[in-house]
Amino acid sequence: MKPRFRSLRERWHRMTGSCRVTLDGIRIHTAGDSIPPEITRLLWRGDYEFAERKLLLQVARPGDRVLEVGAGIGVLGLVAARICGPDNVLSYEPNPTTLPLIKANHALNALYPGIRSKAITAGGGPITFFRTGNIISSSLIERDASEAITVESDRLDDTIAEFAPTILLMDAEGAEVELLPLADLASIRAIVVETHAKITGAASVARLRTHITEKGFRIVADVNNNMLCLR
Repeated sequence: MKPRFRSLRERWHRMTGSCRVTLDGIRIHTAGDSIPPEITRLLWRGDYEFAERKLLLQVARPGDRVLEVGAGIGVLGLVAARICGPDNVLSYEPNPTTLPLIKANHALNALYPGIRSKAITAGGGPITFFRTGNIISSSLIERDASEAITVESDRLDDTIAEFAPTILLMDAEGAEVELLPLADLASIRAIVVETHAKITGAASVARLRTHITEKGFRIVADVNNNMLCLR
């Protein structure tokens, strides 16, 4: 699943020096000190979170409550807010570097979904987070050339109990294989989760698929390592 005319889009944005793009009805900054060139290129091409956006658009409807684990630069949270209403969206992002950019994108759209500058974990409390130069690759899992920082985390089950989401979006850069099997997903009717076999291994992704189906979900799509799971 790829956007159409992405090379032409990139060429046009590069020629015009575009500082913003529109993706699925929301506007996003493409230039700034905190936006690395690889993210700018993905945004210009329309590739940024393309599969996740399309899967979310298949299931989100007005009034749904959306919990997002791993907000990135705020794109998916804004797409959800446009459909479901900003008060019905709560996003978590543990990388403090991206928080000003998320807030700038919220302001650009005059949409203000909830955002917490924390991680989501199974147990809660302070955790070690590994921040990389490529802001969308930062993770709870250590990688080469990453910087270890301490961030606060909320317990996933506590957040689900508090917020009562009907849709769960998860891009946890590998932590999904630990989080989802332990979570109470009773209130949730749809999950969009990106898997990371290159980080966690293919066997762990296979086990995750089994856990999800055992919790009563059907995996109805698997696009570019992004699964759409429905009850």
